[in-house]
Parts: sequence; C-alpha cells; structure tokens
Amino acid sequence: MAPLKVLIINHTSVLALYQGKLKELAKFPDIEPTLLIPPSWPESGFPTPAEKTSDPGYRIRVGKICYTGSGVRHFYLTQMLDLIREKPDIIDIVEEPRGIVTAQAIFFKNLFSPGSKTIFHTSDNTGKTYKFPFNRLEKYVYKNVDLAVTRNEKARELLRNKGFARRIEVITHGVELDAFASRDVSKLKERYRLTRPVIGYIGVLREKKGLFTLLSAAAKLKQPFQMLWVGDGAHRGKLERKAAELGLSDRLIITGRVGHREIADYLHLMDIFVLPSQTGDSERPEWREMFGRVLIEAMAAHRPLVGSDSGAIPRVIGEAGLIFPERNASALAAILAKLLEEAELRKELAEKAFLRVSENYSWAVIARKLRDVYLSLVQQRE
Repeated sequence: MAPLKVLIINHTSVLALYQGKLKELAKFPDIEPTLLIPPSWPESGFPTPAEKTSDPGYRIRVGKICYTGSGVRHFYLTQMLDLIREKPDIIDIVEEPRGIVTAQAIFFKNLFSPGSKTIFHTSDNTGKTYKFPFNRLEKYVYKNVDLAVTRNEKARELLRNKGFARRIEVITHGVELDAFASRDVSKLKERYRLTRPVIGYIGVLREKKGLFTLLSAAAKLKQPFQMLWVGDGAHRGKLERKAAELGLSDRLIITGRVGHREIADYLHLMDIFVLPSQTGDSERPEWREMFGRVLIEAMAAHRPLVGSDSGAIPRVIGEAGLIFPERNASALAAILAKLLEEAELRKELAEKAFLRVSENYSWAVIARKLRDVYLSLVQQRE
C-alpha cells in the first residue's frame, strides 16, 4: 500500500518548534506529510518569518496569504489550490471551524479532490455564538468535514451542543522535549539580578490571566522570593500600580515580550511556574483557558507547576502540579508558601511534570495519535 498523502495546513508552524509533529509523522513509512504555512506570522508580539521552509523528511510549501495575524480571517492566495489538486488522502486543517481558511480548504477539496478526508481542529471551550459571516462558515465546515480534533473535553462537549454530528477526537497540543532541556542561564540570571527563589509567569498581561490574584497572593508571603513575568499586554500599567500598592515593586520583574525561541531560557530561571488564569474578564466574560501551551513547555523544562482550576488547566496538569480555586489569593498563597519552603516538594513535582509531558504531550505521542486517526479515516473510505 502506498503511503498516505497528508496535507497539513497550520499557520502556527511558521515556528520550527511547532513542526515537531511533522518530523514525527514523517518517521512512519505509511505517512507522507506536506505542510502548508504562510510566509510569516506574529508570535509573542513579533513578526516571525517562517523559520524553516524545507526538510528532508517532509515537504513544506509557503503560500501567500491575506490578513496575516488573524486566525479566523486569513486565507491563502497561492499554493493551497495546487496542493489540493494533488488529491491528498487527508487534509488536516489545524484551524478553527469558523476560520475563512478552513472553509476555503474544504471548498477547494469539494471541487477538486472530493475523495480526500478532511479534519479541523478547535480549542474553543466557551460555547460562544459567532456573528456573520463566521457563524455561516462554521456551519458550512460542520456539514462538509469528516472529523474534528478538539484540544480539551469541554470543547468536545460544546461542539456537540452546537450541532456537530461527525466523529470527534481529543488530541492536545504537543511540545519538542529537547528544545526545553536544561541549559546554562547564569548570564540571564545576572541580568535580572535574581538572587532569591523565583515565582514565574509567561504570557499576556491581561486581567483574564489572573495576575491580580497572583499579586494579592504574593503580598501574603513571608518567605523570600522574586517574581519574573515574561510578557506584555494591555493591563501592564495597572498591574505595576497594583504591585506598588502592595509593596511588591522591588520583587516584580516584567521583561516585556520575548521571542518564542527564548522562552526555554526564561523557564529555566523559574523555581515555580504559575498559570493563575480566571474565567472571564471585563472584556470577554465568557473566556476560559483553552489549553495553556506554556504549561507543557514548563513541564518539558522540569518546572514545578501551579495552576488555577479555570478551563482546561487542571486536566492538562493532572497529578503533576498543584491546583487552586481561581481568584482565590489565599489558597494560592498557601500553595506558594509550601513550595518556597519545601525544595524536595518542588523537585518531586518537577519530576512528575516531566514524566507527564513525556507520556502525554511529546510530539512523538501526538503524531502517533494522529497517524491512527488518519489510517482509520482512510479505512472508512475503503
């Protein structure tokens, strides 16, 4: 039997780190993957050109797009149609079902490769109803796709509630384990004058990320510590003023945005990694954490984890970290105090974290699950 020709459409794969799935899929003799990516995409606030546009194990094609940076509005001007005319066995669209690019791929498939099986991916765990034209695009995709991949169980449940009647598989994000291995960060540590245990956070500085709760919790701690926050966002000024009110200005370091390739270095500065997200804020009351990719990156870096119970966080962390009720500063403070005092507990959680990411979230594990899905779809066709 000839290898399955699989076309994967994924704008986030402009980052070489996110092509790990392709590398692992290409190791299977029965899978022949092709990746379609745009020329660039903003990552961590920076315009990022495609970092890798060729590989001996799989084919990469770069297509011009409109609306760079918009996950739901962008679509391809070149390459997509040509690739679909090659009649791949599987078209795996790693995009939300309301996205123009998703509907575009399915429209081209229906016209030029009706025998191809199609997949879309979604992380949406809010159940939000979208306005025209995105609601129409979503319905079109639901009717014309063979399978959906969700990042979490809540997204699966809400997909059913919205009327999606086809097969659903839950397959999470993945991570390149080697990219987050231990490294020398002594110079970076000196730059930020880190001399005490570091409580870290990486992500956007917005109310919904629970950072006001983290500040309130930190103000209750009696142990020596510093906080290192990697990121930027609309609420940075408010957070800095709150830190000053709580007497934490000399303990809080905000780096601003850093490139994604530097994230591993910053993770290795942190003794405890915290994702204190909360359900909703004043701008998006329906929002909840959909997955938290930085959690599995922290796991790969052997960091002990603390997360709120918002959205998908508890399921991602599992038994490999400690969970507190969202918005509960006292509960978070108690956990942080315990971890600051008990180095052995931090070590134990770090080991559990790496074991969990290795067994559940490595690209090798994700690729194996996807291969099984691809093969089952083709068997259904036969």
